[in-house]
Amino acid sequence: MSARHAFRSVPGRISLTIARVATFSTHAAVPGAGAATSTILAGPVRPSRCSAQYKLVASVAPALSPAHRLGPLHQARPIANTHTPTTIMAAPAFTVYYWPGKGRAENVRLILEAAGVLYENKYPGDDWAAEKPTTPFGQLPVLLMTDDKSKQLMQLAQSAAIVRFLARKFNLVAEDPLDAALADSVFEHSIEVSNKIIRLVWLTPKEEKPAEIEKFKQEVVPAFIKAQTAILEKNGNKGIYAGKKMTYVEIAAYNTIDEINTLIPGTVTATTAPALWKVHELVANNANIKAYLASPRRHEM
Repeated sequence: MSARHAFRSVPGRISLTIARVATFSTHAAVPGAGAATSTILAGPVRPSRCSAQYKLVASVAPALSPAHRLGPLHQARPIANTHTPTTIMAAPAFTVYYWPGKGRAENVRLILEAAGVLYENKYPGDDWAAEKPTTPFGQLPVLLMTDDKSKQLMQLAQSAAIVRFLARKFNLVAEDPLDAALADSVFEHSIEVSNKIIRLVWLTPKEEKPAEIEKFKQEVVPAFIKAQTAILEKNGNKGIYAGKKMTYVEIAAYNTIDEINTLIPGTVTATTAPALWKVHELVANNANIKAYLASPRRHEM
């Protein structure tokens, strides 16, 4: 039986619908000044005995505007229909601290999803100016985690550093050092293009956007396709830049392709860029990534 935990935060109360709870791919977080979080003990439920079989620990965010209210966030993975002793649900190992959108955090989320690792999203509250000094460099994203050695909570900043750390930790890197370096150069190129898209979307004045988007289409996109296609063809044109397996580099390229097609639909396709489209399909058809793309966990641009 599929288990489901629907979590909705509204001003002044928490509303819960609880069935048997398994492991979430992510953990609830609510944008706004603070976040509502929950920890649940999993086991068979009887409404009259709920307090004895489930323990809920929660903090309620301050009153949120209607735009910030969230619907059901998570679909739990099914667990066996057995009456086993109550156990504590595994806590997320990582927290991705970023704005409620893809931006510079999406590669981080995609790496964690590909690795099948539990994580939660944390969003800035209403007073970013007060939160900003608490981050290493006064900017996001930041990855929050527990240091394995010191057992202390720590912050890792800079999106590329976070991606490389997670890729190495979860073996999403090329095995050969030269292959890894070559692939990393592709990663840097993909990030350059993604950063241009972020500037176009968020920093370009509205009246200048049409001309800047057309310039991006005519100058940046063809150069991106040409350069990345050449590297892919040298490695056998199988959707992998270097080595023999999918790594963070293909995942980042997938994200860049997705961003280009979101900005200018139909720009990178199997027809316009067949080699790059193989990368796109390789990543999109990864079982973990595929589940993520179809889930409500995925953010809008």
